Amino acid sequence: MKPVQIIFLLAMFFLFAENALCSQLTGTVAAGTSSVNLTTQGTLDWAVWGTGSSTSLIPAVRQSGGSFISNLTYVNPNGQPLRGIGQFSFGSSFSWTNGNTTPTGTNVFAGLQSWTEAGPGLGVNQGFSFTVPADTSIRRLVVYIHAHHGTCQLTATLSDGSASPYVHSFVGGEITGGYYTIDYAAASVSQLTVLWQETASSGTYDHPAIYAVTLSYSPTAIDLLSFAASDAGDFVDITWETAAEIENAGFHLWRCQDNPQDPDLYTKITGFMIPAQGGATWGAKYRYEDFSIQPGATYFYKLEAIDDGGKSSFYGPVQVTLKP
Repeated sequence: MKPVQIIFLLAMFFLFAENALCSQLTGTVAAGTSSVNLTTQGTLDWAVWGTGSSTSLIPAVRQSGGSFISNLTYVNPNGQPLRGIGQFSFGSSFSWTNGNTTPTGTNVFAGLQSWTEAGPGLGVNQGFSFTVPADTSIRRLVVYIHAHHGTCQLTATLSDGSASPYVHSFVGGEITGGYYTIDYAAASVSQLTVLWQETASSGTYDHPAIYAVTLSYSPTAIDLLSFAASDAGDFVDITWETAAEIENAGFHLWRCQDNPQDPDLYTKITGFMIPAQGGATWGAKYRYEDFSIQPGATYFYKLEAIDDGGKSSFYGPVQVTLKP
């Protein structure tokens, strides 16, 4: 084998290994109802369906300015109608303070259901799907669901195929629902597709339902006390402090001037990783000075923490508007 071929194979091997470290797709499920603060939990985006008697596949309410969570797609091979089950006071309830169509809500019941009383078994193969963006950042998706008198399956799939799909079956009852917590990251810019679909009926009227979805960055072993950016005249002074850092390798800083919710608009401004100074039982203070600025501009900064395995988690953004 020629040296150039060996170099090429080694490069491909390390590229594959790097991608494998970046990607993940895991999930857990919990049965039961809960009272959910969508604003607190869905820091990147959130959406809720079926408030009142709404049957729209567009969220009844979502995070103001949010766009990461897609509208629902109704999987309807049996030609069944939809029913908004927020009109009934059961299941999880939802609160928020940053909604679009309804700015605030307190303990609001919700849910969109594939519904028929024509006979048992007509909910089988019925369901809902939606998408959220994916890249090398580790994100957390929480999906609130119900399988009324049936068994439903949740399938989460990364479009770039960099991690095996997450598949789990959930056996429902009369009014008991539950929620899935999915942590994911892809090897490239792609998307995660989630399908919630009934696979079996318990022999009575069966209806798959979805209530709400929240999206955030996945919590990490970094206990971040503060993260701030301020106008220091000739530069932006960026500071952060941790209380503890478990298996943290270091940090990078990212900046954008446009839509702070679009991760593709951020540019890395640290040429080299800032080494971690904290440990499992102690934290550290950090500072970075950004001189590549324009007077009067508004900047958004994100903090990237990289663990010892090469996986990243992001914090922020924080905003600063400079004097003219």
